[in-house]
Amino acid sequence: MAYLYHGTHTGGIKVLEPRSLLHGTNESVVYLTGNRVYGLFYIWDREHTMGPAYITAGIVKGRVIYEEQFPNQLECFYKGVSGWLYTIAQSAEYLPVQNREDMFYSSLPVAVEKAELVEDVYSALTACETAGTLQVRRYLEQPVQRQQALTDKVAEWTRQTNFFAGDPAQRAFMMQWFRHAWMRAQESSKKGRGMGYRIGICDDERSQAQGLRDMTEAWARERGLSCRTELFPSAEAFLFACTEDSAFDILLLDVEMPGMTGIDLAKTLRRENSRVQILFVTSHFELAGEGYEVDALHYLIKPVAREKLFSVLDKAAQKLAEEPPHVLISCQGERVKLYESDILYTEAFLHEIAIHTGAKEYRCKENISAFSQRLSPDFFRIHRSYLVNLKKVIRIGRASVTLEGGQELPLARGKYDDVNRAFIQRN
Repeated sequence: MAYLYHGTHTGGIKVLEPRSLLHGTNESVVYLTGNRVYGLFYIWDREHTMGPAYITAGIVKGRVIYEEQFPNQLECFYKGVSGWLYTIAQSAEYLPVQNREDMFYSSLPVAVEKAELVEDVYSALTACETAGTLQVRRYLEQPVQRQQALTDKVAEWTRQTNFFAGDPAQRAFMMQWFRHAWMRAQESSKKGRGMGYRIGICDDERSQAQGLRDMTEAWARERGLSCRTELFPSAEAFLFACTEDSAFDILLLDVEMPGMTGIDLAKTLRRENSRVQILFVTSHFELAGEGYEVDALHYLIKPVAREKLFSVLDKAAQKLAEEPPHVLISCQGERVKLYESDILYTEAFLHEIAIHTGAKEYRCKENISAFSQRLSPDFFRIHRSYLVNLKKVIRIGRASVTLEGGQELPLARGKYDDVNRAFIQRN
């Protein structure tokens, strides 16, 4: 008799219930496979990986091929993981999954015939590799071009999904395991807006500033990133530049300068809600304690070592990748970074839009439809003139929507069911 398999971290199951969505539909199904090795990959421990199942394996002519997308992926995901492989008798009731070799599904509960405890999935998979029933394409054994292609593939998927803004678990998982792809996705997103990392270096000693610039640009080249570095001889010069364009990503800031000090500049930036990553540079480590109140990322002691600077810039880039969803707007001659969580709603006028936050209104010349495309699915068009943040909605009526703070906006006829569905999905 032919058998099918179903792998899971959960034990004690007698009947498998339909809990997975069939690809491309809303139908709940049980997935089964005729390949025992492939079933092992679905013994996935969320507590171990801190995220949802991420399977990069497939069946090709009866053999399972697993391709790593970062170094030691197989070991990271499966070493120390235990679970159960359930055996099910084959039946004509189980339908084949389209375009997936040896994969089946059932929309009805499936009775289990036998349960096998797998004490360490990684050991079981490496045994299959030794036996020749599994081929593992290890990341570190791939040509550099293939490694680059794999990282770019994950980065593009990350960017297209808007960095999983509506799925915190997936977002945290990707940032933990696919850090370089996440950084590449953020950089790609910036390039799509005509940008790279914008890095300010503020130091009154020109030779120190030039040395930091050279090392910063070398870091960007080694990481395959683009950056624009700008030198400022004083805190006042940096503040003046910010009046025209405040969208800096990273600031290397000397603590001791004539006039306004680096600490004073950092306090001013934080009062203006700037979330630039501040890296203090100083000759005196005893001043480091002053950085905590301005949320400085790190203190670098002069002379700054190249390896140390690279490490801290990596950390800054990671923090930027973790940054909440935001949008850049041009407003009254300035470029402003707005965080989605600060936006209540957007209102359309004849030749401009007004973006309303809890503290301020920003007017810019942009079409509301084009603006909505630059935001995450947390935003919904309730009327041709209004775009609301669903996270800020407290009541949905038949003719209006009420936001935090009591603002009531008109709801277009026929939108009631759609906005309710969207609200449930995003909250």
